[in-house]
Amino acid sequence: MGRRKKEDSAPDTGVAVTVAADANYLIQPLELTMMKGELSPLEVNIIVEVIDHLQDRLVRQRDELMSGKQLTLFDFNEEVIQIPLDRFGVLPCDYWRLDEAAKRLSNFKVFHRFKDELGNWVDGYSTVFPDAGISKTSLKADGTAYKYKHGARTVGYMRISVNKTVAPRFLNINKEYTRFLKNATRGRRCMYTPRMVMFISNYRERGYWNIEYDEFRRLIGLLYQEEMTIVDAETGKSKKRMVECEKKGYAKFSDVKRRIIEPAREEMKEMCEKRIMDCYFEYEPIY
Repeated sequence: MGRRKKEDSAPDTGVAVTVAADANYLIQPLELTMMKGELSPLEVNIIVEVIDHLQDRLVRQRDELMSGKQLTLFDFNEEVIQIPLDRFGVLPCDYWRLDEAAKRLSNFKVFHRFKDELGNWVDGYSTVFPDAGISKTSLKADGTAYKYKHGARTVGYMRISVNKTVAPRFLNINKEYTRFLKNATRGRRCMYTPRMVMFISNYRERGYWNIEYDEFRRLIGLLYQEEMTIVDAETGKSKKRMVECEKKGYAKFSDVKRRIIEPAREEMKEMCEKRIMDCYFEYEPIY
């Protein structure tokens, strides 16, 4: 595996794909597309709905960027986004899974650089959405308590808070953006297909994507940062630091190919045949 330097994903297959007339394209900041880490399909679903919610803002930013006008940046100061549950395409009996995905997303940390109170640049890890979950109530309209097993019921929407320090980088179109089909990210067999849809869509116009193999593994969460306590052998003092770890079961390139790349490629090709997706990819390792 150590000799495999790059994974070359080439979405341009020479096949013209026309999607359905009612296809819903979304645009999102490139920083969000290339955010490193493992995200489940439901977590991606939540992010996509946030992007859909912010679409008018993002389209306005894109138009300003393309016309050379002054870019309107949003600071997301104390912003809370509310999204109706029926937007997620999840059955009510599976709302608990959606709620768990929201909680995992609220703990999903991304690397970013920011200025402290003294104006110095600081490297850190923070969550983009520090608090997310399905809103619930334990009282009926008349003030009496619900007699549910868990004492509460959902109220029909998810609340997602936005980190005002990190969000401007990941939720503003400062320079580049990705245009992708919303429905192509939903209900996929392979858990990595939604992210691959975004990656490949980002390089569709260019026609190819060269990426270092380890960098690809970081993008999809096979290599990830974890905070660990390190003890100095000489002083005996301990300190916390971020250490890169490797997800078990994907040590060989053949594992990544069999469990991630091939299933995603095949599923994207099937979506093209059904006119759900507008491109797919072929690839070859470069040694």
